Amino acid sequence: MRLYFILLLLSTFKLYAQVPFDARSYLNNKQVSKVAKEYYNGKFKASDEEKTFEIVDSLRTKNHLTRPFYIYLVSTMMANADAALSEELGNKCKEFVEQQPDDAIGFLYSDNKEVDKRFKDNWAKAIAGEFMIQCEGEENNCINKSLQRTLKRSNSEIKIKAITFYNQIRSYCH
Repeated sequence: MRLYFILLLLSTFKLYAQVPFDARSYLNNKQVSKVAKEYYNGKFKASDEEKTFEIVDSLRTKNHLTRPFYIYLVSTMMANADAALSEELGNKCKEFVEQQPDDAIGFLYSDNKEVDKRFKDNWAKAIAGEFMIQCEGEENNCINKSLQRTLKRSNSEIKIKAITFYNQIRSYCH
């Protein structure tokens, strides 16, 4: 029994590190919000309304097993976000990358086929927009400070990817 528990625990860490994504498992999970499931199933479009912001706020869930689903949903919102939603996404995504870089960067750089390569670009553009709003004329300084906060919270496997990601963010600031 003890060996089984240890193997289960190790497999969970392995899966978590690989950014698990099986939509059915999330849709059947009672810990995933009804609103998130409705958005995934196309019952409403992302906009600057409470339901959308509920999903965005779920990036900060303490449940590391459901968090990839929320990251995925937020990532899908970015491509068609209007000005108000885009601004909110930039702010929340910047905070998320700084606070939980292993989750954010790990997801964006995942080899999982469900993680569209455009997600990384969309996150970088949204966060760059946030720096341009908050730090007008001082974007490089703000980016450097944000990168330092991110690196302090990153595990060693993520640090190089985080630097690469911040360079991509920097390239979108004009």
